[in-house]
Amino acid sequence: GSSVEMPLNGTTAMGSGIESPEFKVNLFSNANFDVSVQASSNAFTYTGTATSGTNMPVKDVLSVIITDNNTGGDVTNGYNNYQSVNGTAGKRVIGNGQIGTSSFGFKYKANPGFNYPAGTYTTDILYTITKH
Repeated sequence: GSSVEMPLNGTTAMGSGIESPEFKVNLFSNANFDVSVQASSNAFTYTGTATSGTNMPVKDVLSVIITDNNTGGDVTNGYNNYQSVNGTAGKRVIGNGQIGTSSFGFKYKANPGFNYPAGTYTTDILYTITKH
């Protein structure tokens, strides 16, 4: 739906990262299901004035945590703690969600360090719900 902005202002934010607010997804399913997450590409898209050094891999910088799970299923692959978001290779975050109305919540954390020039880095994150 909407964009998530996580401005990394100042050296403290660049060095220790920044966390997003919690987001919630409400869904209704007529079958048991799994939920996977992935980025739309392996690297962020860069907008800015730098001409080199802007190839920021998503998996090295962006992570996600499942903060709330009301699906009847299990948080998988360690996503009850922050884990990296892979570009183009989905990772299951919830397994065996149950039929009916349910929801889950998540947060992002970005931690680019000081390895990349200033600018705007963007990517699309895809959550896929598949029949279990």
